[in-house]
Amino acid sequence: MDNEISYPPTYYLIHLVDEEAIKVLKLYDSQSHGRHDYVMASRKQWQNASEATAYGLKLAQQHGLTFKHDRSVDDESYRESMLLD
Repeated sequence: MDNEISYPPTYYLIHLVDEEAIKVLKLYDSQSHGRHDYVMASRKQWQNASEATAYGLKLAQQHGLTFKHDRSVDDESYRESMLLD
């Protein structure tokens, strides 16, 4: 039996993929997955970072999670979130 403790996802964030597209990712914390191990929350891709941010915010809200903005991908939305906090 596997004794690994696995936790539900805690963050959604956006990440550049192949420097051309953006995907929404889900972040897991567990004994075998560090904070840099990501699982895809969606296979949808966007060319526009603000669309991916909006989708990530929607997913996080639906699942009661925290959305973490990636300033290197969507600086405008990141700055907006800092003003709202």
